[in-house]
Amino acid sequence: MPWHTPSTLCPGCGRHASPGDRYCASCGAELDRLPADNPFLHIKARTFLLWALVSIGLGLGGYAVVASATELSFGGLDPLVSLLVFSGWLYGLILAWGIWSFRRHGADLRRLVGRLPSGYNWWPPVGLVAATLLFSVAAIWLVYYSLSFIAPGLVDSLAGQELYAGDEDTSSPIVYNLAILAMLVLVAPVLEEVLFRGILLTRWSVRWGTGRAILLSSGLFAILHPDPLGAFAFGVVASLLYLRTRTLIVPIACHFLHNAVVAAMAGLAMTADGGVEVGEPDAGADLVVAMVFLAVSAPILIRFITRGWALRGRSPPYFDPLPAATVY
Repeated sequence: MPWHTPSTLCPGCGRHASPGDRYCASCGAELDRLPADNPFLHIKARTFLLWALVSIGLGLGGYAVVASATELSFGGLDPLVSLLVFSGWLYGLILAWGIWSFRRHGADLRRLVGRLPSGYNWWPPVGLVAATLLFSVAAIWLVYYSLSFIAPGLVDSLAGQELYAGDEDTSSPIVYNLAILAMLVLVAPVLEEVLFRGILLTRWSVRWGTGRAILLSSGLFAILHPDPLGAFAFGVVASLLYLRTRTLIVPIACHFLHNAVVAAMAGLAMTADGGVEVGEPDAGADLVVAMVFLAVSAPILIRFITRGWALRGRSPPYFDPLPAATVY
């Protein structure tokens, strides 16, 4: 079988090697080599961007036609309709591109997802989820607190957004809230982990090495979320868990737990009366709470990431050799 060496990190010294090198120029260690027919040598992440641009154009064009025919403005649409249209487009785009890429290049989803190790201890990942939640809450509040001195109106607008809707917001609040819950807790953990920790991390590991792939995929994941600092931390943690356990099942479960807690907290916040606004006298007490959350969560995350960063020298699970008896 012909072999091709992608740009990769040397397992001996961790330096970046060039395509075509069989041995590291720095330490002489033999480099990992991939078969030329490996699908992630050919799947291109930039085609996802192309799909997104084309779908946005088609979506806006279709909306313009419908709006002109019905004389509706975007603000006049029921939030339930907007939610279903936007979420259907976003997650449908991810699903369609993934299916197209896998079928075109012969990739195996079951191999990308992997299998859960026997007797896996779930308590460490649960602790990491708790730490990322505390870190995210602290980061959001500290950002809002800082912005309140220069853009209080923006902070009030951001802080006033609610996850769920009431009778005054939509004609079908029960359907709207169930749809939000399903997308947040069920759809997002599966599709986002397969895309960011599975496809993009694996592809960019081939292109730039696993360490850079972790940072790039986590950065893109963060940009697309309202809490970029917390999302970036979660992305790095999930990537290292994927590399360590060799399965996406663990990051998916962590993502599910994380979002389930967020959904529950949003529900409690919606039913609670009052609340402290940034800039009010009690904001100082909340600042102390945020600093406590940061002091508790940051050492846990830093310790896990620094210890796990050695995994950047490992190839993603899809490149693991298949056991002779394994049939996919």
